[in-house]
Amino acid sequence: LLQAQRILHEQGIDIDTYIIGTNKQEYLQQLEAYVQEHDLSKYVHIMGHQDDVFAVLKEMNLGVVSATDEAFGRTTIEFMLMKMPVVVSDSGANAELIRNGQDGYVYSSGDVDALAAAIKWYVLQPELLQVQGESARQYAMDNFSAEKNAEAIYKVINEVMNE
Repeated sequence: LLQAQRILHEQGIDIDTYIIGTNKQEYLQQLEAYVQEHDLSKYVHIMGHQDDVFAVLKEMNLGVVSATDEAFGRTTIEFMLMKMPVVVSDSGANAELIRNGQDGYVYSSGDVDALAAAIKWYVLQPELLQVQGESARQYAMDNFSAEKNAEAIYKVINEVMNE
């Protein structure tokens, strides 16, 4: 994500990026060093762990999940529930959660240029933030609620028990 931010910065596109999560100090130090090295400190806000992540998310308009170790995609769903389109890598369940071009954008994991292009797409077409954000929220509510998950698990248990 920071590499994509640098590409956009070099193109004259400056956006605020908030990095939320992790208490791994070595990783946070690497991020901070990259931000300083590439003169991004005015635009990148490394927040670490947040007890009330939704208070932070309500101030944002685009979610980005570039992690390669997000197995289910809880972060993706959280962004969607906050009415944000989400740019996600195709790792883990992310590609199954986002309807490409409808709720967000799916790019190939590790393709920094594609990630930068996806973010730029939203910068150049800000009306998509609201349209796709609404779509993302509705899709998440219709498909990924606790009730829907419980029903799906119950269905699998019943199928296994009946075999």
